[in-house]
Amino acid sequence: MAISRIQNKTQLQIDTDYLIKKIRVALSKTEKIQTSTTMGIGGKTDDPLAKSIGEQQKFISGDNTSDKPPYYSLSGKILQDKVKSGRVTQVTSSIESRHEQGAEEYLHFSRC
Repeated sequence: MAISRIQNKTQLQIDTDYLIKKIRVALSKTEKIQTSTTMGIGGKTDDPLAKSIGEQQKFISGDNTSDKPPYYSLSGKILQDKVKSGRVTQVTSSIESRHEQGAEEYLHFSRC
Protein backbone atom coordinates (compact mmCIF):
# COMPACT_ATOMS: atom_id res chain seq x y z
CA MET A 1 0.00 0.00 0.00
CA ALA A 2 1.18 3.47 -0.81
CA ILE A 3 0.34 6.20 1.66
CA SER A 4 0.25 9.55 -0.07
CA ARG A 5 0.12 12.98 1.46
CA ILE A 6 -2.52 14.08 3.92
CA GLN A 7 -3.30 17.75 3.43
CA ASN A 8 -4.14 20.01 6.35
CA LYS A 9 -6.82 22.42 5.10
CA THR A 10 -7.50 23.90 8.55
CA GLN A 11 -6.13 26.77 10.59
CA LEU A 12 -4.89 24.26 13.17
CA GLN A 13 -1.24 23.22 13.44
CA ILE A 14 -1.40 19.49 12.67
CA ASP A 15 1.71 17.39 12.17
CA THR A 16 0.63 15.39 9.11
CA ASP A 17 3.99 13.57 8.93
CA TYR A 18 3.36 12.19 12.42
CA LEU A 19 -0.18 11.23 11.43
CA ILE A 20 1.09 9.36 8.35
CA LYS A 21 3.68 7.57 10.50
CA LYS A 22 0.97 6.46 12.97
CA ILE A 23 -1.20 5.19 10.09
CA ARG A 24 1.76 3.29 8.59
CA VAL A 25 2.64 1.68 11.93
CA ALA A 26 -0.99 0.69 12.61
CA LEU A 27 -1.31 -0.89 9.15
CA SER A 28 1.97 -2.77 9.56
CA LYS A 29 0.84 -4.20 12.90
CA THR A 30 -2.14 -5.87 11.21
CA GLU A 31 0.33 -7.95 9.16
CA LYS A 32 -2.22 -7.81 6.32
CA ILE A 33 -0.82 -4.77 4.50
CA GLN A 34 2.75 -3.97 3.57
CA THR A 35 3.79 -0.35 3.18
CA SER A 36 7.01 0.88 1.59
CA THR A 37 9.23 3.87 2.27
CA THR A 38 11.29 3.24 -0.88
CA MET A 39 8.63 4.52 -3.28
CA GLY A 40 6.87 7.86 -3.38
CA ILE A 41 5.12 10.43 -5.56
CA GLY A 42 6.92 10.84 -8.88
CA GLY A 43 9.44 8.13 -7.94
CA LYS A 44 10.77 10.22 -5.07
CA THR A 45 10.94 8.90 -1.54
CA ASP A 46 10.73 10.54 1.85
CA ASP A 47 13.54 8.30 3.12
CA PRO A 48 16.65 8.39 0.90
CA LEU A 49 18.47 5.86 3.11
CA ALA A 50 15.66 3.33 2.71
CA LYS A 51 15.70 3.86 -1.07
CA SER A 52 19.48 3.41 -1.19
CA ILE A 53 19.31 0.16 0.81
CA GLY A 54 16.50 -1.12 -1.42
CA GLU A 55 18.52 -0.35 -4.56
CA GLN A 56 21.58 -2.07 -3.07
CA GLN A 57 19.55 -5.19 -2.23
CA LYS A 58 18.11 -5.27 -5.77
CA PHE A 59 21.63 -4.99 -7.23
CA ILE A 60 23.00 -7.78 -5.03
CA SER A 61 20.10 -10.11 -5.83
CA GLY A 62 20.37 -9.34 -9.56
CA ASP A 63 16.77 -8.15 -9.71
CA ASN A 64 16.58 -5.73 -12.66
CA THR A 65 12.81 -5.28 -12.58
CA SER A 66 11.36 -1.95 -11.56
CA ASP A 67 9.24 -1.65 -8.45
CA LYS A 68 5.64 -2.64 -9.00
CA PRO A 69 3.14 0.10 -8.33
CA PRO A 70 1.10 -0.53 -5.19
CA TYR A 71 -2.33 -2.08 -5.60
CA TYR A 72 -3.80 0.07 -2.80
CA SER A 73 -3.27 3.75 -2.07
CA LEU A 74 -4.44 6.09 0.67
CA SER A 75 -4.60 9.88 0.65
CA GLY A 76 -6.68 12.47 2.43
CA LYS A 77 -7.48 15.94 3.68
CA ILE A 78 -8.25 17.35 7.10
CA LEU A 79 -11.06 19.88 6.67
CA GLN A 80 -12.66 22.45 8.93
CA ASP A 81 -16.13 24.02 8.74
CA LYS A 82 -17.12 27.18 10.64
CA VAL A 83 -20.65 28.36 11.29
CA LYS A 84 -21.21 31.69 13.01
CA SER A 85 -24.49 32.84 14.51
CA GLY A 86 -24.23 36.15 16.33
CA ARG A 87 -21.50 35.82 18.93
CA VAL A 88 -21.35 32.02 18.77
CA THR A 89 -19.01 30.22 16.38
CA GLN A 90 -19.20 26.47 15.90
CA VAL A 91 -16.18 24.70 14.39
CA THR A 92 -16.36 21.16 13.04
CA SER A 93 -13.35 19.24 11.77
CA SER A 94 -13.54 16.26 9.45
CA ILE A 95 -11.19 13.88 7.72
CA GLU A 96 -11.74 13.06 4.06
CA SER A 97 -9.85 9.95 3.04
CA ARG A 98 -9.53 8.39 -0.39
CA HIS A 99 -8.83 4.68 -0.68
CA GLU A 100 -8.01 3.40 -4.13
CA GLN A 101 -7.89 -0.24 -5.11
CA GLY A 102 -6.71 -0.60 -8.68
CA ALA A 103 -9.16 1.55 -10.68
CA GLU A 104 -11.78 1.63 -7.90
CA GLU A 105 -11.93 4.69 -5.65
CA TYR A 106 -13.68 4.96 -2.31
CA LEU A 107 -14.34 8.22 -0.47
CA HIS A 108 -14.91 8.29 3.28
CA PHE A 109 -15.73 11.18 5.65
CA SER A 110 -15.27 11.14 9.41
CA ARG A 111 -16.44 13.98 11.64
CA CYS A 112 -14.23 14.87 14.60
